[in-house]
Amino acid sequence: MDTPPIILCPYDAELYGHWWYEGPDWLYVLFKKVYYDNCNFKLITPSEYIDKYFATYPGIKTYLDGNVAFAKKEGYVKTLYGRVRPIPELSSSNFMQRSFGERVAMNSSIQGTAADIIKIAMIRVSKRLQEEKLASRLILQIHDELLIETKEDEVEEVRKILKEEMMGAADLKVPLSIDIEEGKTWYEAK
Repeated sequence: MDTPPIILCPYDAELYGHWWYEGPDWLYVLFKKVYYDNCNFKLITPSEYIDKYFATYPGIKTYLDGNVAFAKKEGYVKTLYGRVRPIPELSSSNFMQRSFGERVAMNSSIQGTAADIIKIAMIRVSKRLQEEKLASRLILQIHDELLIETKEDEVEEVRKILKEEMMGAADLKVPLSIDIEEGKTWYEAK
């Protein structure tokens, strides 16, 4: 069976991201007709989508393939900050395990570096809040977000600290950018 196609409709892609179709063939035909009639979608398979992405950004493919080659040779990958992620799955005799190891080798240095950067930012923000003797406190990290409980009269100062400390957490060729949202609850701040 072929890999299910992705349905790309500009309106739906903006709202929901790319749609992957999985289901019976008769429903696919109906799904295809409805979306073709309503938004003139382009139907491509996931592998075509990935191939087009790597053709557009060949340096990313080179980088990812380099990570896999390094990991196969050395048995690990590193983050930009030197944290090591062993990948024993690459030496497995099981094809599925080796394939998993290749995906881990591709992702670990990028995701691990992102985790390192948010940890650095978290430490910098927390330390700065204490140094400035603010009542506001870092209370939670969620992926690449920091949740700060802030006194209303400290909002502007906390915004300044977040911007300086988070954007300064790493010295990369591409500048770090942040979005700062606020609300009475975490839900309101989203």
